[in-house]
Amino acid sequence: YIVGSVNMTHRAMIRIVCDVVGQPEPKIPMPKAGIPISASIVDFGRAIGLPIPADGNQLRLSSRDIYMDASKMRRELHQPEIDIRQSIEDTYQWYLANGYL
Repeated sequence: YIVGSVNMTHRAMIRIVCDVVGQPEPKIPMPKAGIPISASIVDFGRAIGLPIPADGNQLRLSSRDIYMDASKMRRELHQPEIDIRQSIEDTYQWYLANGYL
């Protein structure tokens, strides 16, 4: 099953996350053409041992609009949908409470 609740752009997701954690949105957008270069730099940095908290493949995927269909999961498992903002808020609070942030 694909478990999901809502399809949205990365920009919309970042906007919600920034609002929940109380941080400003990034001011300088990364053009899609720059993402492969950035991803290669991240891969190189990680390969030489730099503690970069991202992965080149994550960056590469961020340039793609990938949407999922979770209708089968909803239809067969009858899972309740939780608002994406509420889910992000709950996740952020859990990370804080457990010392991950």
